Amino acid sequence: MAFRVLEGPIRLLGGLAGCFVSDKLLIALFTSVGFLTVSKNVLTGTEPSTEIQEQLKTLKQMHAELAETLRPVALVVNITPNTLDTLPDLKTRLDSALKSATVNGAVQEGLMRLRSAVQELMDRSAKSFGAVEARFIEAMKGRGLEVKELDSAWRVDVLELKIQRSSCRVSAYYNHELLTDWTVILQPDHLEKLFDDSRKRLEQLLIDPKVRAELFWDSYQYLAWKRSLAKVGNAQVVPIKDFWRESEVSRYRRVSQQKKKGKDEPMTFLAFLRNLDEYVSELQTIESDRRLTFQTASQSEQSKGIGVTIGGLNPRGDYKTVCYVTHTGS
Repeated sequence: MAFRVLEGPIRLLGGLAGCFVSDKLLIALFTSVGFLTVSKNVLTGTEPSTEIQEQLKTLKQMHAELAETLRPVALVVNITPNTLDTLPDLKTRLDSALKSATVNGAVQEGLMRLRSAVQELMDRSAKSFGAVEARFIEAMKGRGLEVKELDSAWRVDVLELKIQRSSCRVSAYYNHELLTDWTVILQPDHLEKLFDDSRKRLEQLLIDPKVRAELFWDSYQYLAWKRSLAKVGNAQVVPIKDFWRESEVSRYRRVSQQKKKGKDEPMTFLAFLRNLDEYVSELQTIESDRRLTFQTASQSEQSKGIGVTIGGLNPRGDYKTVCYVTHTGS
């Protein structure tokens, strides 16, 4: 029902764009000015004369120029606004088309009408989503979960929920890593389900604490030995992303050796982040001679993307970036 307001402007634009790019219109136009000459060899399917070939080449160029002129309108017409998540992209295309110097007259009027309708629907959706959002936050607080408001997002317990209010969309992240992609939310219980399902998926990434400690220790030892063998300076300080990749390889090797297929999952980056947070929270329970520690780096190094984010288990605190792993006895 809500999208009926867009039907009139879209049909107008579709009709105008279809009129402009019609092959019949082009042929009629060029024939009326004596541009095309239908000769006997064209009708019989034989090789056209050099003159006809040149005319066709010119026609192709003119067609390409016309297509480029109408491109802003075509981009608008080619998107179908049948769901709320299409509106931001449609609005962007409309804004671009209205700035084009080639758009005027009836086409410009149609674009403006459509943009106005899109903006109205986006505003209405944002207002409606505000009520859904408020009821969800109230429900989360009722569960006793920590809630913190961020810029166009909420940190609820261990998750960060990013919000696009104008399209009623929500996505879930853990330690800045995507967990659940953008999903249209129209009811508070839909948002609660997205939250619960995302948190459940996150917990399914956890591995046995003993296995995790062994996996991380073996991965670190191998990398430190390899760096020492290559005579790398400060060999005992291992880059965190190398540590993750080695953990992934070690985990894959372990999975492949399991008698029951599917008993353990590979160490994806998201799984690594979740298990790394758990490992850090359990540091005091790990034997001191096998206990790893994690170091940050300068802002300059962090800007090069060498670190990973931890701290997702503490919604009251801030995220932290760690860049290196070492051994307490190093």
